[in-house]
Amino acid sequence: MKLRTSLMRTAALLVVAVTFSITAWAAPKFKVLHSFQAGSDGSSPSSPLVFDAAGNLYGTTVVGGNGVGCTNNPYGCGTAFELSLHNQQWLEKVLYNFTVAGPTGNIVLDKKGHLYGIYPGATNIGEAYELMKGLGQWTETTIHSFDYNSDFYPMGGLDCRR
Repeated sequence: MKLRTSLMRTAALLVVAVTFSITAWAAPKFKVLHSFQAGSDGSSPSSPLVFDAAGNLYGTTVVGGNGVGCTNNPYGCGTAFELSLHNQQWLEKVLYNFTVAGPTGNIVLDKKGHLYGIYPGATNIGEAYELMKGLGQWTETTIHSFDYNSDFYPMGGLDCRR
């Protein structure tokens, strides 16, 4: 029985980025899953990818997206995206376009399919957010706003262990 391992990583080159997989049999081979075009699909993936139970991948980009409502960056404030496998081809779907400074750190996917992460936020001090799917579109809720008195600008990401 052959042992197959896969590692998912995110690579960024300048403004255009590529999400790829490494599959180890004898020698590692790279396969491009999605090439970000530095436009409405996002650019500069910023989080490690997470899997859901169906094998779909989720991640975020720091810039790009449709730019609607994004006041801090003329290139867009980043996206949350899903990569899903259809007929042996990975397809990217933008789930959400951020409207203030792009997300940083990792994201967490809960059992209900909600995504959680952090980003600089409207005040550039930091916010923790939740993205939730409802009636065909994703909505964002701020679940914590950081401040200078207790904590500010989180860098490490979230942890969902209980």
